[in-house]
Amino acid sequence: MRTAAEPGQTLNVDLCFVPATHEAAIKLPAVSGSSGRLVIERPQDETEPQYPGRVFEDSELDYVAAMTAFVAASAQTNAEKAPVEDEEKQARKTKIRQLRQKEERLRIERREMRVRRRQEDAAWRVLRQQQRQKDAKLSRRRAQHGERKAIQDERRVAATTAAIAPAVRFAACGHSMDRRSGYDR
Repeated sequence: MRTAAEPGQTLNVDLCFVPATHEAAIKLPAVSGSSGRLVIERPQDETEPQYPGRVFEDSELDYVAAMTAFVAASAQTNAEKAPVEDEEKQARKTKIRQLRQKEERLRIERREMRVRRRQEDAAWRVLRQQQRQKDAKLSRRRAQHGERKAIQDERRVAATTAAIAPAVRFAACGHSMDRRSGYDR
């Protein structure tokens, strides 16, 4: 561990612990046949990659020089990782991002609409069930009213028949009734 010789010479960095030595591991090539043809991974270079943190391996460097070298190596590595993209590619990516955002907004709106419709359908089903119950009660009342009406009609017919029965019997005997003169033969 090193410390700065004077205050204000430090740089805050995220630490990454790297072993001082690496054991050489023999890597077997990956083989795949799932695509329908045999694919064999080509072996990679056997050279050990150069990381920016390797500058701290040199214990002869003072802290300031080691930090300066680390910052320079980190900037170079970051520049290599981020290739410069032309404006057309950036514009295309921006347009794709906007389309995806619009798709997501529309998807959310459709989902909300489906939820609203489910709620409306549930409310409609409740109202329809209530209306059917009212209609069933009304039908029962009409049926009861119809039965009462039929009974009343039978009673009226019976009363009318009873009232005119003597006149019918009188007429059956060959008599007729004239309202003005009374009995007529």
